[in-house]
Amino acid sequence: MEKELTSAMAWNLLDDLDDGVIVADINGIVLYKNRAALSLSGLEDEASSLARIETYFAPEAECGDLLNPPKDMNLPSVNGRTLLAHSKSILLDGDSLIQIRLTPDQAKPAKIQDPPTTALDQLATLTDINRAEDFNQKLQRLVDGLQETGWNRVGLTLRDENFNPTQMITAGFTDEELAYFREHMLPADFWLTLFNDKSLQRFRHGNCYFVPGTSAWSQENLQNILPDPQA
Repeated sequence: MEKELTSAMAWNLLDDLDDGVIVADINGIVLYKNRAALSLSGLEDEASSLARIETYFAPEAECGDLLNPPKDMNLPSVNGRTLLAHSKSILLDGDSLIQIRLTPDQAKPAKIQDPPTTALDQLATLTDINRAEDFNQKLQRLVDGLQETGWNRVGLTLRDENFNPTQMITAGFTDEELAYFREHMLPADFWLTLFNDKSLQRFRHGNCYFVPGTSAWSQENLQNILPDPQA
């Protein structure tokens, strides 16, 4: 369970980045790609997970060197656009993986190597849960890791078969906010609307849901969970 949560949180951090991100195993099998990677490569939704990294580049591109990180390369994409590709090794849930970051060729080279406070470099924070001794500690480190990557407040709930909360783990709340939050938790039927709405399945990662505060569902249903809605 904790491994699925860690991976889902990691992917959620990368989903909305402007730069393309591909995560592959050491053999080049793609385990994750964000929307920007598809758009930059000209693939839209055609490239499924478990494709190889070669799928994202033109046939003549010699992209195999990306699997020997760290590596910076200029490579033609499927749509003929030249991309800057930067690969580096990452460790997620104990697995050695390769992260490939894609930017348009007109982007400044410095953009490829952002400060270590970016979501890409904060993935290691999430994998710190592996050093926790029990499940509750792991969950707390997951939540703390997300806040450290720039999320203002993070709330994680575990729920029973009827979607009633059994445990809540938080980070970033004041004592007043946390007390108010506990007293005004949304009932199970509110969450059931999320789980049953097909249009909201884009927020699902395996058995986990990560719903941005800017989404229409959040704006409609989460206005009153803090004493100051503008906080």
